[in-house]
Amino acid sequence: MADKKPMPRTIPMDIKTSKLLIAYNEVIKQPGLYILRKIRDEYMEKFKPYINTELLAEISDKDLPYIYAARNVINPLQWLAITEFDYEANYNSLAKRFKTMYIESEPTTLNQHMTHFLKAFFITDLCFWTEEYDKRVDFDIQTTYNNTDFSEKVKYVTGPLDGCIRDIHPDVVFYPYITDDMWKLSRDNKDIVFIYPTYLFNVTTKGILHGQTDDDDNVGTYPIIQSSTAHFMG
Repeated sequence: MADKKPMPRTIPMDIKTSKLLIAYNEVIKQPGLYILRKIRDEYMEKFKPYINTELLAEISDKDLPYIYAARNVINPLQWLAITEFDYEANYNSLAKRFKTMYIESEPTTLNQHMTHFLKAFFITDLCFWTEEYDKRVDFDIQTTYNNTDFSEKVKYVTGPLDGCIRDIHPDVVFYPYITDDMWKLSRDNKDIVFIYPTYLFNVTTKGILHGQTDDDDNVGTYPIIQSSTAHFMG
């Protein structure tokens, strides 16, 4: 008999939820997508020996977010690589280079729902997280939420994720990547719901998180991008 496979599902927001801890990178804003556009527009010759610049040039600006969401590895430079090079060092160098990266990045699907979360009376804290402090993220958050009716709910927190979870005691964590460390966190904190975007590297063809078992009843997914018939029909 074939092993029973866990059914894919999306966990709805629970009325008891009071605190949300949300990774900023690749959940609220997508630095990787911004970097690919910068390479395409300004750095094609520099990266031509290392990545498939012809493929990148052929992807329209409209299609790029969809194809970006369907990549099979986390680092977009590794995804496009035609030869071995230090993907992480080059990505990190680019990510630190652009002062306006966050304010110029378009909001993700989840980001577009932040106002709905903030209007909900049962949401008391909305904590945006990066591991290291980034003044660009801080500025983006302040620009978006200062002088609004919800500014007192919004916080920017930094540090190791497990430490932030211990300090904040969130009810829901939104994180961009499913990794062994994240499985350990979710299995050690069964009272917290962990939700991941449906990047292709996170989920199987059936929409199940890689590594998910029947016992993982506190994890779920949400669409990183809203597809439409109009888009695929051009």
